[in-house]
Amino acid sequence: MTRRVALITGGASGIGGAIATALVEDEVTALISDIDPVRAEDAASALRDRGAQAEALPCDVTVREQVDGMAQAVSERWGKLNMLFANAGVLVGGRVQETQPLDMAWMLAVNIAGVFHTVQAFLPLLQAAANAGEPAHIVVTGSDNSLSVAENYPYTIYTTTKHALLGFADALRRDLAGTGICVSLLCPGATRTELYDAKRVRQNAYGGAEPLPVDVRERYEAASADSTAQDPAVTAALCLEGMKLGAFYIVTDPNVRRLVDGRYAELSSGLDWLDEQLGHAPALDENGASAPK
Repeated sequence: MTRRVALITGGASGIGGAIATALVEDEVTALISDIDPVRAEDAASALRDRGAQAEALPCDVTVREQVDGMAQAVSERWGKLNMLFANAGVLVGGRVQETQPLDMAWMLAVNIAGVFHTVQAFLPLLQAAANAGEPAHIVVTGSDNSLSVAENYPYTIYTTTKHALLGFADALRRDLAGTGICVSLLCPGATRTELYDAKRVRQNAYGGAEPLPVDVRERYEAASADSTAQDPAVTAALCLEGMKLGAFYIVTDPNVRRLVDGRYAELSSGLDWLDEQLGHAPALDENGASAPK
């Protein structure tokens, strides 16, 4: 089999950077896409210094023309793509009543539209790989916020975008059934990344760059280092193992189970109530017992 090629958006740091590092260790060519061209090249250069094959492809995923141009460049150079990690994402915290309209628009543009642009633009290259009998896999980076609502702090619009990616990835799985292209939704929990400083590369259309002051950034870094947040290398390793299994849901934080179980129980109770209202038999589990309310 020819050398596999992977593209990672938001690949210069954090989970994306860890995925790129893990991939090159498996002799995959890593194409590191990031809105920050300096960071993208630094990340690719660091991998090349270790003997890996890596290239930087700077791109703003909210601009379709840039995404299409990146896909064209990959097509001309490699003619295929085996793995697409639609990983770029941004976060602004706060409840609905505290969220600025521009911040809402920014999260929707990057976290939802950016994923759509990336996946749609690269589908022909993934299909070329599948048609050649090679692996073809799309990984959409969701979040524990795709499956539940954060308990520690409100990230209302961020949670909204990550819930949307659950629907997008699941529908994409249906759309691509029978094509040879696999789809997974990566659902990491708290991870040691720089997501708290996402505004440092915010586009002018959404308010412009606003990096954290040095002292504030240092406090975030110290808090992250002392927290129980997962090392991105562990997240990346779990992601690649889940891909090998062909899993759709790749959950990397065991704390998600409790939140998901709570949501399921509430939904199940609501369905049981509906059955009672309509005179239907209650839902049964695999043992023939009524599902818990």
